[in-house]
Amino acid sequence: MFLGLVEEALVENTVEKELLIKLRNGDEYAFDKLYQIYSLRIYRKLLKMVKVDVIAHELTQDVFVKVWTKRHLLDSNQSFRSYLFSIAQHLVYDTYRKISRDELLAKTVQLISTNAYTHTEEDIYYRETGEMIQKAIELLPPQQKRVFQACKIEGRSYDDIARELNISSSTVNNHIVKATKTVAEYLKKSGTLVFFVAISSAFLDK
Repeated sequence: MFLGLVEEALVENTVEKELLIKLRNGDEYAFDKLYQIYSLRIYRKLLKMVKVDVIAHELTQDVFVKVWTKRHLLDSNQSFRSYLFSIAQHLVYDTYRKISRDELLAKTVQLISTNAYTHTEEDIYYRETGEMIQKAIELLPPQQKRVFQACKIEGRSYDDIARELNISSSTVNNHIVKATKTVAEYLKKSGTLVFFVAISSAFLDK
């Protein structure tokens, strides 16, 4: 029994190394497979740290955006799991630093975390930022735009979108990851990226 578990672990380690080598060379299928294996674990880790579902979900996407954009730096001989957790931890620290620098964002996060979010005195600012997000969405390629809108604006599940478009759930996720990166870069240039992670869902649901 013990030897069987060891052999299984060795096989999994070998398969993971092969996927990492392929990912380093830009293989999207390898990226999708690794996302399937690790995304839920990363999400649960982040949820324990930030306590807010919407933030944990967005940070999970950010983790894999970083993996994709820095894929050329991957070391197949190092633990990919530890690498992901390290990225996740740094993203949480960065998020908290941003929150501590901005009282409005801190207030928004608190309201969301207590399910007490309402559109009050920040309505004008939220509307303007929402318009910036919509402008960013318009820059997306047609398929990414369709998937992003279906998920973020309409609130539909990955499986539902995959069935409608006749694509895999992994492909849906891949579109979301890339679209999120594009939107985030646009908002960074406009000076509103700091608000994107915590309240983008609130904007897009309006």
